[in-house]
Amino acid sequence: MRLLDRYVLRHYFRAYAICCVCLVALYVIIDLFARIDEFTEHSRGVVEFFRNFLVYYGYRVPWFFQRLCGLVAILAAMFTLAWLERQNEVVAWLAAGVPGRRLLYPVLGATLAVLTLGLANRELLLPHCREGLQRTPDDPFGRKSVLVQGAYDANSVHVGGGVGDPVRQTVEIGRVTLPPRLVGALVHLNCAEMVYRPASTAESSGWYLRGTRPESLECSHPCLNWLGPGTYFLHTELDFERLTRRADWFQYEPTWSLLHQLEVDPQLPRRDEMIALVHRRLTTPLWEFILVLMALAYTVRRQDQKLYWKLGVNVLVNAAMQIVQWGCVWLAQQQYLDAALANWLPVLLFGPLALLMLEGMRT
Repeated sequence: MRLLDRYVLRHYFRAYAICCVCLVALYVIIDLFARIDEFTEHSRGVVEFFRNFLVYYGYRVPWFFQRLCGLVAILAAMFTLAWLERQNEVVAWLAAGVPGRRLLYPVLGATLAVLTLGLANRELLLPHCREGLQRTPDDPFGRKSVLVQGAYDANSVHVGGGVGDPVRQTVEIGRVTLPPRLVGALVHLNCAEMVYRPASTAESSGWYLRGTRPESLECSHPCLNWLGPGTYFLHTELDFERLTRRADWFQYEPTWSLLHQLEVDPQLPRRDEMIALVHRRLTTPLWEFILVLMALAYTVRRQDQKLYWKLGVNVLVNAAMQIVQWGCVWLAQQQYLDAALANWLPVLLFGPLALLMLEGMRT
């Protein structure tokens, strides 16, 4: 890496850090003012208030960073080139025989690096934050009771219930529906309490069903064991998190996990939305890089304009392109476009235009 590259990269990452910190701090401050009553009502003292505040927003900072990764990359690239022009350093480099396109190489390389950082954040960090992202300000540690959504396991057994206790891993007023292929007829088991037992080296995972009606049931399938009057054990891979997760749980899953679940479970609820999400994740890095290319092309071409004019025009162009992208998504929701085509169409439309503008950037 040459001295020129290090110099440009230093300006780029400085601008990136400033933009990122400012936007994240602005988000935290605005959101905190909207939720401060919830924090104060459920905090005993200043120490607990700040502890709840740090835990709650500690999970949400990676999520907000993911939403702004592309925008911050555009702003950092623009500010880097604009600052170099403002200091008349670009003129000096051109006079020394350094081609203008040589200045763009470290900026594009740094943009690819930060977009890769966004991918790592989405695939590695956000899945570990998914439980915290579904918690509310009055329960940042996930100790409050939650509603049970219910789910089907691999044997087509439906497990549901009323309210779940995340600390004790129990469900009150549980309901288990056994399909006819297991017991010969459709059977509903209503139990007063369900207690989850995690898997171990000697035992499989499942649920203890207590206070169950009917109290006894003839079932030869190994998924259900009768332990005594009104007591059963259901062998299933459904854990407490699976039963209580929200309907949009797949938003925080890694892409490889979504592809695996789409392959093994053809009857997965909201399958079409999951397929659209996978395609959107594949196109997002390309889309963000296209936005950066177009912003750089305009910034380099318009060297006579002030910085705020360049920033304003690029924001308007970015907004217009985002409207096109949202329009394609809306057409897919109205079933005018296929979900995959709706996510790839903006890339196919603006990708060639960005390449044409890239040719102009080289000169």
